[in-house]
Amino acid sequence: DGVAPSAAISRDGKLLAFLASRDGRLDAWIAPVGTGDFRNVTQGRVPGIDTPVRSLGFTPDGSHLTVWTRMLDATGAESIHTWAVRSTGGRAHPYLDNVAEVDWSPDGRRMVYHPAAPGDPLFVTDANQTTGRQIHIAPSGVHCHFPVWSPDGLYIYFVQGRPPDNMDIWRIATEGGEPERITFHASRVSHPVFLDKTTIAYLATAQDGSGPWLHGMDMERRVAHRIGAGREQYTSLAASAGGRRLLTTNAVPRTSLWRVPVMAGVTVETEARRISLPPTGGRSPRLGRGYVVFVSPDDSRIIRKRTNANNQLTQLWRGNQERLVGGPAIDPISERIAFSVAAGGRTRLQLMNHDGTGLRTLAADLRVKGAPAWSPDGRSILVAAEQGEGPRLFNVPTDGGPPAPFAADYSRDAVWSPDGRFVIFNGADVGPNFAIKALTADGRPRALPDLVLPRGARRVVFMPGGNTLIVLKGPAHDRNFWLIDVQTGQGRQLTDFDPGFAIGDFDVSANGRDIVFDRLRDDSDVVQIDLASR
Repeated sequence: DGVAPSAAISRDGKLLAFLASRDGRLDAWIAPVGTGDFRNVTQGRVPGIDTPVRSLGFTPDGSHLTVWTRMLDATGAESIHTWAVRSTGGRAHPYLDNVAEVDWSPDGRRMVYHPAAPGDPLFVTDANQTTGRQIHIAPSGVHCHFPVWSPDGLYIYFVQGRPPDNMDIWRIATEGGEPERITFHASRVSHPVFLDKTTIAYLATAQDGSGPWLHGMDMERRVAHRIGAGREQYTSLAASAGGRRLLTTNAVPRTSLWRVPVMAGVTVETEARRISLPPTGGRSPRLGRGYVVFVSPDDSRIIRKRTNANNQLTQLWRGNQERLVGGPAIDPISERIAFSVAAGGRTRLQLMNHDGTGLRTLAADLRVKGAPAWSPDGRSILVAAEQGEGPRLFNVPTDGGPPAPFAADYSRDAVWSPDGRFVIFNGADVGPNFAIKALTADGRPRALPDLVLPRGARRVVFMPGGNTLIVLKGPAHDRNFWLIDVQTGQGRQLTDFDPGFAIGDFDVSANGRDIVFDRLRDDSDVVQIDLASR
């Protein structure tokens, strides 16, 4: 229990490492392969190791384990660093300042890494030099992660795109130049590793959002294919030198819905109440008048409604090849339900009545992204659509009229203020965070206090009255609810949950008294795969 989606294996394939909260907090654990002798080597002394990308790595000789950390100073400013601890144990210590996702060249003499800066610029150090030279920087709003050297030392392979679900593998010569796109998934792609000189393995979700699945590609043929037909969802991947031994984490998700009162100091153990659901659980709850609507977490192909009075369950929608993208949205006037679905490489906006009848498609030509948001009068829906340079908000009339652009810059996951005077929305990711922005009802910029939230906490909800927001803050597996004043930017923490769980989505009751949220215990199995000799 408590194993997070992050694993590493030494170059000689003799040591493995993973992150787990087996001692009540997230720490790095090491074991010799095949022994089961797991040792906690960080002992709570390394701060901020819960990151959404590659967190762990071994030095070329296997003597040290490196850990990506995030730290806050006295002013609240965040910085990233790489720490190290001896594989045999000892005290963890700072290793590389302002450096993340380091990988060493095949001869162990050079490094590739990126700092926490816009565009995730990639740097390569030459032999016997500590200061790297920049070989690549992504355009604004685009991220670069998981850099890895090719076996011949001539290229850096990396994942580039707009997180979380529009990424692909690219490569660039170690001397710099024009990057070359290698895969064309435009999905959630991560953890490339080499199995031999010409074969890469990596993780990627399918076009319908399922997965991540294990994929492979022969660089001479350039044809990507899924490896295996099982239902294992891989969350991280590492390989020894030569690719003969792989280490993966396979997700074992357990999702539940909970209700807590809006008050300071709430803990799950004292004030939270679990909502009775089917064995599969639920995600993305939305509150209606006397009921809660939620999505099946296992395949995101079912929307159900549970009434508060008698706990009656009703299936409102079931997709065959379609999967929901984001959470649904309930019209405050008529209680119609809007939601986005993906199938066959396309996404579209759907609308139905609160009893599941009257299903129809709106703005069929829009490539929608993220969750929709109803206008206060129920006449239109704000939803982001992909425009080539990132998502932009569009206003979609529910009477079948054509969609109209609402925002000119990167924008998604909008929510209207209760009085309908302005909209707040998510801006582009910068490092592990993104900024909350605002526009007036006629599309003009509106000033907001600085509000930066962690990636994966895109959902924000207005409290009744319109001057305060409920948001999520904190690392992925240790997030809590905060109440933020949109006029002053002042906030206070509402909950104090135990770490080890991820909160993905939530809603607030119409009277502002309760928060209903999904709680994911994304435990992982650590799996060793030994490949047969050729």
